[in-house]
Amino acid sequence: MRANGPFSANGDAAGGRVAVAFNPAAQAAVAKPRVLFSVSRGLATIADSWYDMGTLYFPDASVLDPTWLPHTGQVWMATNAWSVGSLSVVGLVRLTPDDFRLTVSNDLVVSGAAARLELGGNQVVTNIGVGLNYLMSGTNGPRVTVGGNLTLTNGGTLLVFAGMTNAATTNWGALVDVAGDVNFGNASWIYPYSHPTNGGSVQFRMRNLTCPTNAGFCADYRGFSGGWGNSPHTTGWGQGAPAGLVAGGGYGGRGADYSTTMGGWPYGSITNPVDPGSGGSGEAGVNGGNAGGLVWIVASGQVTMNGTLGADGAYGGDGAGSAAA
Repeated sequence: MRANGPFSANGDAAGGRVAVAFNPAAQAAVAKPRVLFSVSRGLATIADSWYDMGTLYFPDASVLDPTWLPHTGQVWMATNAWSVGSLSVVGLVRLTPDDFRLTVSNDLVVSGAAARLELGGNQVVTNIGVGLNYLMSGTNGPRVTVGGNLTLTNGGTLLVFAGMTNAATTNWGALVDVAGDVNFGNASWIYPYSHPTNGGSVQFRMRNLTCPTNAGFCADYRGFSGGWGNSPHTTGWGQGAPAGLVAGGGYGGRGADYSTTMGGWPYGSITNPVDPGSGGSGEAGVNGGNAGGLVWIVASGQVTMNGTLGADGAYGGDGAGSAAA
C-alpha cells in the first residue's frame, strides 16, 4: 500500500497519509499481515529537508510484524508504547509519538543500507532553520529498553531525537537502555539529536560497545540551534550563545567576536561534559550555525571504538555553532 511523494528535479514532495482501521482484539488473534506500507518522500535531489515522509496510522501495533518491518513512514498509534520480543527493522520507520516507549525483550536489529529506525522527532518549521535534516523534537523524548543486544549492520542507522529536560528529575532528554551489547557493522551509524532549544540530550546505556572504522556516533550540528535569520531569536540557543548578531557560540572555549558583539562564553563541566554545544548567531536573512550535539555513552563493560565519535559544530552564514562532547 503506497502513497509516496513524487520526484521533481526542482524540489520533491512529501509522502501522503495512510490510516488502517481495525479491531485490535480481532487483529491480535490472527496472523500478522505481510503488507508493505510506504509513504516515502520524493527522491532527494536537492540539499534541503523541508519535505518529509508521510504518516502511517494504526490503532495499535498488532498489525505490525516485529520480525519483518520493511515499511517507510512516520508510524502513529493510539498508544505511545510498543512491547515486542525481538525487533528487526529493514525499512525506514519513525516512531513519532511524544514520550514513546519501545520495549524489546531480546535483540533489536537494524539491518541494510536502506534500513533506518528513528525514535522521536517531528518536523516543525518555526523560526528555527530546519536545514541538514534537522528535525525538531517533542516535549518528552523516547525511551528504549532492549533486553538483549542492539545491532546495526550492513549500513543500518538509528536516529534518536531528545525531548526537553529540566535537570530536576533527569538530566537526559531521551534514553536508550541496552542490557546487552551495542554492535556496529560496517557503514552503520547512530545519530543522537539534542533538543534544539532546551538542550536535553540522548543517553546510551549498555554493557559493551564494539565499532569498526567506518561507523560510529555522529552528533555533528545536532546540538543547540543556531539563530534564525529573522526575528524573534537571531542570537542562537544555549548557555554559550552569543549576546548579539554575527558571532560564534562558545562551549569548551569562547566563541568568536564580531565588531562590538561578544562571542559565547565557556560553560559546562571539564570532567563530565554532558551539554550540547551552543548555536551561533545570525542576522537578517542569514542563519547562524547549529552547534555540535552530545555523544553520551554509559557502559558497564568495555568500549572498543575504532570508528568515529563526532560532535562538530556547523558553519553558519554568520556565526558558527560550537563543537560539543
